[in-house]
Amino acid sequence: QIVLTTPDYQRAVVFNRGDSSVTVIDAATLDKDTVDVRTNLNTMVMSPDGAWVVLWHDAAAERPDDVEPPGLESFNEATHTAMAVGFDPRMVRFTPDGQTAVVVSDAYLANVDLQADVLVPELIELAPGVLDAPSAEEVIVATDGSFAWVRQFGATELLVVDLETRGVEAVPAGINPTDLDLSPDGLQAVAVARGSSELYIYDAESPFTPPRV
Repeated sequence: QIVLTTPDYQRAVVFNRGDSSVTVIDAATLDKDTVDVRTNLNTMVMSPDGAWVVLWHDAAAERPDDVEPPGLESFNEATHTAMAVGFDPRMVRFTPDGQTAVVVSDAYLANVDLQADVLVPELIELAPGVLDAPSAEEVIVATDGSFAWVRQFGATELLVVDLETRGVEAVPAGINPTDLDLSPDGLQAVAVARGSSELYIYDAESPFTPPRV
C-alpha cells in the first residue's frame, strides 16, 4: 500500500496495490470512497494542494509479489482519467499551486492542465528527429509553470522545455548529471554533475542564461 495525506490532514488517500484500487478516507468521519484503477499501476503521488493523485506504472518500483495483470499490460498511462503520456513514465511533478502536472517519460514531456474540464495531456517531444536519444529520467517545474528542466540518462546537458511555446533547448550540465532539484524559493534550479564533480546552478527566471558552475 501507499498512503498519502492532504496538507490539511482532512483526508488520507490509500493506494491498495494488492487489489488495484484507491480509497479516500475522511479523517473526521472515517467515511471511505473507493475507486478501482488499472491492475498494472504501482506508484502514486499527490498534488501539493491535495486535490489530485496521479498513478502510473513505474518499472523501477516493480516488486516480485505484484499481481500479474490480465491481458495487455500498459506502461504509458496515468489515471483515474486515463491519459497516454509516452512510454515508461518516470516522474510526475506539480506546480506549487497544484494547477499543472508534468509527466516525464522516455521521450516525451506531458503537460496537463488540472483546471480543465477535460484532462488532456499536451505531449512535447524532447528530442525530435534524434535517433536513440537518451531516455529522460527526471523533471522539475518552475513555480509559475512556464518552464521544465529534464535530466536524461547519461547526458551532458539538461533540456529546458518552454511549456507555453513547446520549445526545447539544451543547456550544459557537466558529465553524467544524476540529481536535479529546484530551490525552496523557486529561484534556482540545481543539477549535480557526478561525473565531473560539479554543481550547476541555473537562474529559474531566465533558464537559458549560462549556469554558474
